[in-house]
Amino acid sequence: MFRKKATISLIALLIVAGIVILFFRPFRSGKNSSEAIYAIPIDAAFVVKIDPFEQLHTQLHQGNDFWKTMKDLKVMGGVSRFFTMVDSLSGRSALFNRMVAENQVFVSAHTVGNGRGELFFATNLPERVRPSDIWSMISDIYGTMRTVDEKEYNGVSIFTFSKGEKQADSNLSITVHRGVIMASRSMLLVESAIGQLESGISLLNDPSFTDVLKTAGTRVVANVLVNHNRLPLFFNRYIHPNNSKSFKRLSRLGRWSELDLTIRNDFFFLNGFGQVSDTLNTYYNLLSKQKPVTMTVADVLPAQTAAFVYLGISDINAYLSSYCNYLDGYGLLREYNQTLSRESKSAEVDLTGLYKAFYGKELALAFIPFEGLSISDCWFVVVNTKGQSLANQELQGALANYARRHGQNLSAFTKVFAIDREKSVNIYRFPISGMHKALFGNLFAPANDQYYTFIDSYAIFGSSVESLSRFILANIHNKQLSNEGSFKKFSEGLAKESNFTAFINPGKAETLYEQLLSSQAVSGILSQMEVLRKVQGMGIQLTGGRGMIFNNIYASYSPVSTDAPQTVWETKLDTAFTMKPQLVINHNTQQREIFVQDGRNNIYLINNVGRVLWKRPLQEMINGEVHQVDIFRNGKLQFLFSSKNFLYLVDRNGNNVEGFPVKLLSPATNPVAVFDYEGNRDYRFFIAGEDRKIYAYDRNGNVVTGWDFDRSEKIVKKPLQHFRVAGRDYIVFADENRPYILDRRGSERVKPGRFFSQAPNSTFTLDDSSPGASPRLVTTDSLGIVRFVYLNGKVEDLTLKKVSSNHVFDYLDINGDGRKDFTFLDGNHLYVYQNNRKELFSYKFPCSPNSQIIYFHFGAKDRKLGIMCPESSEIFLINGNGSLYRGFPLKGSTPFSIGQFPNTRTTFNLIVGSQSGFVLNYAVQ
Repeated sequence: MFRKKATISLIALLIVAGIVILFFRPFRSGKNSSEAIYAIPIDAAFVVKIDPFEQLHTQLHQGNDFWKTMKDLKVMGGVSRFFTMVDSLSGRSALFNRMVAENQVFVSAHTVGNGRGELFFATNLPERVRPSDIWSMISDIYGTMRTVDEKEYNGVSIFTFSKGEKQADSNLSITVHRGVIMASRSMLLVESAIGQLESGISLLNDPSFTDVLKTAGTRVVANVLVNHNRLPLFFNRYIHPNNSKSFKRLSRLGRWSELDLTIRNDFFFLNGFGQVSDTLNTYYNLLSKQKPVTMTVADVLPAQTAAFVYLGISDINAYLSSYCNYLDGYGLLREYNQTLSRESKSAEVDLTGLYKAFYGKELALAFIPFEGLSISDCWFVVVNTKGQSLANQELQGALANYARRHGQNLSAFTKVFAIDREKSVNIYRFPISGMHKALFGNLFAPANDQYYTFIDSYAIFGSSVESLSRFILANIHNKQLSNEGSFKKFSEGLAKESNFTAFINPGKAETLYEQLLSSQAVSGILSQMEVLRKVQGMGIQLTGGRGMIFNNIYASYSPVSTDAPQTVWETKLDTAFTMKPQLVINHNTQQREIFVQDGRNNIYLINNVGRVLWKRPLQEMINGEVHQVDIFRNGKLQFLFSSKNFLYLVDRNGNNVEGFPVKLLSPATNPVAVFDYEGNRDYRFFIAGEDRKIYAYDRNGNVVTGWDFDRSEKIVKKPLQHFRVAGRDYIVFADENRPYILDRRGSERVKPGRFFSQAPNSTFTLDDSSPGASPRLVTTDSLGIVRFVYLNGKVEDLTLKKVSSNHVFDYLDINGDGRKDFTFLDGNHLYVYQNNRKELFSYKFPCSPNSQIIYFHFGAKDRKLGIMCPESSEIFLINGNGSLYRGFPLKGSTPFSIGQFPNTRTTFNLIVGSQSGFVLNYAVQ
C-alpha cells in the first residue's frame, strides 16, 4: 500500500514539476542569465532535449498505435498521466497551451545515494510573466494537499513540495537561478545544478559531449545524449546480481553518443553518432577500424530465436589485436592471455590460429528457447566461416590430432544425427568448452560451445547433440528467423550492414529475463507479457568504418500478438499457399509424404519429418487434386495433375515423365479426372475445355480415339466422376443447365427425365444401399433441393432445408451407421440429416467457412468432417455426433489432410498450411 501511495505521490509531483517548468519559462530576465543546458549536473547518465514539447506530445497521441499499447506498461504509467494532465491544463489555460507549444525542456538521469536513479528537469525562462501567477495556479490545483518548504543554498532559494516526512521520497525540489528553472526529487541534484551555474563548469566543457552535440538533428521530436560511462550505473539496479559486474563493463563502450528520436505509428528510431577518440580506450575504437559487414546469420538462426548479439568483424586479425590493446588499457590483458593459453593447452591446439584459419566475417551469440531444453542448453554460437569444407578441415584436423594423442579414433568425437532414412548430419564434440569466451570475452560466457555442426557455410556451436539437432531441424524445415513473419517485418528497420547488432523479441524471452535481470524487474516484466508480445522486436546496431560510430536503436510494434502453433514440425515454403497439402505414398518405403504447391507455382515433395526432398517450378497453378498413378505398371508411382493449359506427369524425383507435360487442346475449365475402368492401370484422363468439349487422354498423353462426346451446353467446371453399377460404367458431370450421364465412348447412357442446374458446390454420390431404392445418383440443385437421379432416368426431389445457392452438399455416412447422411454447409452453419430425413445435428461456426467439406474415415464407426475458415485462419474437426473434436480449432489457412506417419501409433498427423507459408504438422490424438 505504501509503495502504491508513493508512486501516486511521485506522479503528482512530476506533474507539479511539469507545470512549474512550462510556466516559469516566461520569467527569464536577460541579466546574468544562462542556458538551461549549463545547469545539467555533469554526472548525467543521459540527457533528453525536447524541442518543442508540443511536437512530441502530438506524435505520441494522434493515432500512434505503438504508444497506445506501450503506455499500458507500468513503467510508462507516470509519463502517460503527465501527458493526460497536459491535455487537461492546455484546455483550461491559453497561456499554458502556448507554453506547451513553444517550450524546450531538458531532462537528465542521474544515479544518487545508494544507486537510486533520479531525474532532473531544466528549462529557460522568458520574460514578462509574473512568478506569483504560477504559484497561484499550483496552489489552486493542489490546495493544502502539500506543504512548501524553503531552503537557501549559496544564496538561492529552493522550494520543496512535500506530503510529510512519511513520504519524503516523493518530495520535489524546485528553484529558479540565472534564468533557469530546475526541478528534481533529489535536493542534491538541484544544489549541484546551482553550483554548476555559479562555477561555469558544465557538460559543455567536455569535448566528447560537444563533439556529439554538434551532430544532433534539428527537425526531430527529441535529442538523446548518452553518457556511456554513467549509463550502466543508472540501470544496474535492474540487473541480476550475478551479472552486475559484467554489466558495469558496458561503461567502456564509448564516451558520449547523440541519438535523434523519430516516432511513427508502429515503430520508433533513435539514431545518431557516437564519439571515437584516440586518447580514450573504448570498445568504439575497436569497431571504428572495422568495415561494416552485411548480416546474414538470420538466414540460419531458427525462428524460435528470442535474442542474439551479432559481431560483424571484417578483419579478424585487426580486431583481436585491437581487443588485446583494449584489454591492456584496463589491466586485463594478462588474465586474457593466461585463459587463452590454458584453453589452447587443454584443446592441444592454438585456438587463435585455428579460429583465424576458418573464420569468415560474422559471429553471433543466440538464445533460442527450444521447448523441452534446459535454459543452459538454449545458448548457441553461430560463425559464418570462409566455407564449410575449409572450416570442417581445420576443426577436424584439430580433433584428429587430439584423438591420436589420446589413443582414440575420430569417430569417438562424432555423432550422426539421422534426420530420415536418406539424410543425416554429423555433430562433433570439441575437446573443450569455452573457446569463444576465451577468444572474445565474457559476452560468450553463457554458451557451452563444446559441440558443433555445419549448416551451409555456418559453424553452429552448442551444448549437446540434442540442442544442435533441434537447430538443424529448424533449418531442414526452412524455419529460419529470416523467414519468420514478425522478424521479417522488424528487420525492415535494421541497417543491412553493421559491426554490432543486439536483438530481442520481448514476447519470446520470458526465460531469459530471470537469467539477466533482478527479481523486481523480472516480476514487473512477466506481469505484462501480454503487452510485450505486441512488440515485434527491439534492436541496437553499431556501425564503424569511419571517424564516428553510427548508432541505431529501433523497436517495432504489431497490434496483434499471436501464439505459435504447437506442432510436431513446421516447414517453410517460398511463399504462402492455398492448395490443400496432399498426403501421397512413397512407393519405395510405403510411407506418407506431402505434395504441395506454393503461390509462385513451385511444387514440393516433403517427407514425413518435414524435409523438402525437392522443389521445382511450374508454369501455372495446379487445378484440383494431384493423383498418383502407376503409368509403367511396375509399382512405381507418378504424380498426375493438370493446370489451365497443361497435363503433367511427374516422377517421385520431380522429373517430367517422357512425353509430358501435354499441351491441352483447349484451356481447361475443370481439374483432370483419372479413371481406371478395369483396375489394370490402363488409365484414362478426362478434362473439359473452354470450347465445351470433353477431352479424353490415354496414359501416354495421347487423345483417345473412339471418344465421341460432342459438346456440353455450358462450361463444365467440376471434375468428371465415374461409377460402375452391375458391370456398367457411368461417366457423370454437369454444367449450369443439366447433368450428363455417359458411357465409356461418350454416348449418353442415361438421359434424366428432368434437367436441373446442379449447385456449384455439390457433387454426385452413388447411393446403392438405401433400403427400398434402386441405385441412384444423389446431388442438390441450385435451390438446395436434393435430386435423386435413377439409372433409368427417373428424377426424384427431396426438400430438407432452405439453403442458399452457394451451399456445399455431400452425401456421406457421418455417424458410422452404414447409411449415408445428407450433409449441408451453408454460410456458417453445418446441417446433417439422416437417411430417414431426421436432423442428426447442426453446428454453427464462429467464422465463415470456405466451400469445402473434407470427409475423414478413422475407423468402422469413427467419421469426422473437416472445415476451414480462411479469414480467421482456423480449421475445425467435427465429430460424427456434431461436437467439436478436442483441441480444435487449430491455426491453419488451407484445407487440410489427416494421415498417420511412422512412430505415431496413438496419434494422427494433420497437415495444413499457414498464412506465412509454413506447412504445419499437428499431432491429433
